[in-house]
Amino acid sequence: MGITTSMMKNILAPLRTAPRLMWLDIALTIIPALAWYAGVLGRETIITPRCATDVALCARETVHGIDRRVIGMNSGRADGLSFVTQNWSGYLALTAPGIWVGALAIAGKLTPMGALAAVGTDLVIMAQTVSWNGALNEGARLIVQRPRPFVYANPSALGANPHNYTSFYSGHTSFTAAATVSLLLTLAGRAAPGIILWLAGILAAAMIPLTGLFRVLSGRHFISDVCIAATAGTLIALVIALLHKRRNRNSV
Repeated sequence: MGITTSMMKNILAPLRTAPRLMWLDIALTIIPALAWYAGVLGRETIITPRCATDVALCARETVHGIDRRVIGMNSGRADGLSFVTQNWSGYLALTAPGIWVGALAIAGKLTPMGALAAVGTDLVIMAQTVSWNGALNEGARLIVQRPRPFVYANPSALGANPHNYTSFYSGHTSFTAAATVSLLLTLAGRAAPGIILWLAGILAAAMIPLTGLFRVLSGRHFISDVCIAATAGTLIALVIALLHKRRNRNSV
């Protein structure tokens, strides 16, 4: 038990240290953002709308396992709610760390300049997390080109749009996971007390599955799409946070 506790402390210790930036972070934020944007623009050129010419490729029988059960779902309300959970995850991830840093400055634990530097650092890390999440998500979509569940209802018509081949994996779910987990790690690095970290953890634990559920109910994604998305977004946020916490040289 003592060994396990010690190991856990060693694993979690970097998460409780303040992050650092390097000048390279400018490029590491802009490049994936541009790649993400280019991927979205290139969908009509890269994606082959195969179901429009061969409807057998989008027959229900080609979908395996539990994913087949969601074909036919088409809730507009769920679609709208998925945007609510996604957007609020982003809003909170952008504003909550700044509010906490501001509280530290008011309490005299940070100087005004120190608070500004902390907020700027956290915003860059958040932007980098979102950029890499978007770039990797779009790359997976362009490679896999999986039809969305609603395409299977009318492959010849709905399968003609290249943008309908972006089911794998869910951008809404991966963004929500990346944003909320990044929020939790940011607060941990700014010495937030346990109660705040618990609240951030509960937020992540609620927002991620809710967003995935809404995307499935809306007919936009299969269950496997949102499960992979939640995992991908979480891992991206964790890796980027840890990379910044381990940097010691040429920092700004």
